[in-house]
Amino acid sequence: MSTTPAMRLARELMSRAPYTFRPTDTVTEAAGRLVRQHHSGAPVVAEDGTFLGILSEVDLIRALEPLAEGCVPEQLVEEIMSTDVLWIPPDATVFDLIAFFDQYAYRRAPVLEDGVLIGLVSRHDVLAALSGVARECTIARKDGQSPVPQRR
Repeated sequence: MSTTPAMRLARELMSRAPYTFRPTDTVTEAAGRLVRQHHSGAPVVAEDGTFLGILSEVDLIRALEPLAEGCVPEQLVEEIMSTDVLWIPPDATVFDLIAFFDQYAYRRAPVLEDGVLIGLVSRHDVLAALSGVARECTIARKDGQSPVPQRR
């Protein structure tokens, strides 16, 4: 475990059992599952856990848009998912995650190890870590200590 919340790693902050799709799931099934789970997207993985891409609300809306004009043939997740997806290594620090989320419009990012999805890290996870730092700083100031956490 890292020494301060600011030094924590993606592997410590991430959700370990993220909601996922298989490439052979149908678009109709996937849309229904996202709506029921109140998610805005989820990783797509092979049977062995290999990360293949992300299926987002945007992907699904684009695929289902023709329904406004009538029924369309069913598609599979693998046909519409986003495959050019940025990912996070498990040893990324909170500082790395701040830079990532500042630079890209992602709400969450897959954490991969050897191409296998091991979790998802979100802006919320980073905020939770920073909130811990803020609490530590407040306590440190009251105790007369340095309120600034040190980078390793």
